[in-house]
Amino acid sequence: MAPTQRQRGDTLGLLMRRGMQGVGLLYFVSAALQYNDPDPLAWALIYGAAGGSALLRPGSRWSRPACSFVASVALCWALALLPDTRGVGLAQMTESMQAHGGRVEIAREVGGLLLVVLGMSAGLLADFRSRAGR
Repeated sequence: MAPTQRQRGDTLGLLMRRGMQGVGLLYFVSAALQYNDPDPLAWALIYGAAGGSALLRPGSRWSRPACSFVASVALCWALALLPDTRGVGLAQMTESMQAHGGRVEIAREVGGLLLVVLGMSAGLLADFRSRAGR
């Protein structure tokens, strides 16, 4: 017997929740790895906030505002850093994981912030989908 539309939706919802839990744990790992950064507090806070937001159950009271706030902060921060990344290509960002300082390091930071925006957008999608299914 083929699964009904509701059963398929429940399975997709479960996969989205599990995916967001995995993303949340990765953000917490990222926050913990900031201990050797020159400015660890700001980075640990944004990654920790993203981790906490990702772990909120989609459709809960705080899921949408938390994901929206963290995504907004990360996007504004990335846009503020973006002018300092002119001339940096993907090859330069990935050729060595050692800190180069300057533009390459800032470009990597922008990349991390954009990953936060992407993850929080996925959280918002899961939240909207959860609320639509009620």
